[in-house]
Formats: sequence, C-alpha cells, structure tokens
Amino acid sequence: MKSSSARNDNNSIKTFFIYAAVVFFFILISLTLKAILIMQDSRFDGKNQFILGVVSNQTVKEILVFHPSEKTALIIRLQGKDLRLSSAGKTLGIITDAKVETVSDLPMVDPAATMRAIAFHYYSLKTNLTIFDAVRLLIFSQKLSPNNQTTKEIVLSKDMFSADSLANLFTDQKIFSENVSIQIINASGTPGIGKRLEIALTDLGCNVISVTTARDNQKSSKMQFFGKETYTMTKLKRTLDFPTEEMKNQPIADIVIIVGEDNKSPEIF
Repeated sequence: MKSSSARNDNNSIKTFFIYAAVVFFFILISLTLKAILIMQDSRFDGKNQFILGVVSNQTVKEILVFHPSEKTALIIRLQGKDLRLSSAGKTLGIITDAKVETVSDLPMVDPAATMRAIAFHYYSLKTNLTIFDAVRLLIFSQKLSPNNQTTKEIVLSKDMFSADSLANLFTDQKIFSENVSIQIINASGTPGIGKRLEIALTDLGCNVISVTTARDNQKSSKMQFFGKETYTMTKLKRTLDFPTEEMKNQPIADIVIIVGEDNKSPEIF
C-alpha cells in the first residue's frame, strides 16, 4: 500500500506537468499570434519590386532595388553632397518601400553583405522592415549571382539634384502593366506638392492622368479607389500610409489621392 508521502509526490509531479503543459500551450499560442502579426505587417511579398533605402547617420548611403521575378538587383550608391533622409523623397523623386537607419556604416560590398548585416543586427537598427522581411531579403540576395547585380553610382552636386537621371530605374513592372489611372489633388495649401507626388509615382510606373489643386484645403490626406483593390492600390496604401475609402461612383480616375495639410511638408516624396 502506497504511503501518503508517495501519493503526495505523485500528485505534485502530475500538477507540475499539467502546469508546464498549460504554460507551454499559452507560450505557443502567443508566439503563433506574434508570427501572424509580423507576417501581416510584412512589406516584401517575394514576387514584386522592392526598394530599400540604407541610411547612416541620417545620410542616405545606398538604395537597393530588388526584382524577385527577374532574380536581379540594382544597387545605387550616393556620393558627393550628403543627402538627408528627410530630403530623399523630394530630391530623388522616389518612394522607398522601407528604410534601414544605423549610426554606423553597413558593409556595402553587395546586397548579400548588406542584408546579412541588417538581419544579424536587426534589433539594434531602426527600420520599418519586419524580421520576416529581413530574412526573406537575405535569402533572396544570397541567391543572386554577380552577373545579376548592377551597380550605379550617383554623385550629388551642391545644386538641387535632378531626378531625371533616375528615371526608369524604379519602375515597378506590375504597376506599369496594370495601368491603373490616378488623379492627384493637392489640398495641402503648399504649392508644388502634387507635382512632387506625380514625379515619384510616375517613376514608380504609375499612370497619373491628372494633377489639380483643390479650392479648399483639407486637414487629412486620403486615398479613394473605385472597383477592386489592385496591386497598385495595395502598394500605394502601404508606401504612402494614407487612410483609404472605396468610392461608389467612378470619377475620372480609378484612384484619387488627396494630399491634405498633414502632408504639406512631406518627407516621403
């Protein structure tokens, strides 16, 4: 006959394993939910063009353009006059999908070296890439052959840099092929904001058919779309980060972008 002490020991062991199983279950659920949220916030879909800006000490050093469908990458290195992060969109006329900021220089031998440094030091960097994005871009860059990597050096002069020399370097072929019409309305109160956005979107491959100035300013920017949500719309929604709403009646364009007073001095374009 088992002693009372032995029965208590067995009960304690059972209680411990039940408790451990419950804790493990909730940890597993928590990690799963976190992984799902990270994947939902992912910016790189592994199929379409992805533009990454690398910034060191608030100065843009390199722009990486990944083309997964073509298995190629374009490396743009900036030299000469320092280009501040806050002026990159206006000066270069491009909108990056993500950026990485660091206080020290990253290795820029090739995309693989840069992405290794970003992935391995992810939590010490300031970036809007998810860790999932960083790993996927690392895997993609590791598979690139030297023949599929093109490097272009841009020297920034003391004068305002002309974005014309960067034309066609950032065209997203999926956006270009969709040919979704876009109307831009400048309701920010700042002259030229609509034109700046037009240049950035055109360089991306967008079909901008109209740029106008609103009679009255609007406090908040927004994007409106008619019909199904296209890849173009999804891309612009993530890069511009404007609230979106569906239109019941189609105006002159499939997508209407209204730039409000909250973007009268935007850094992204």
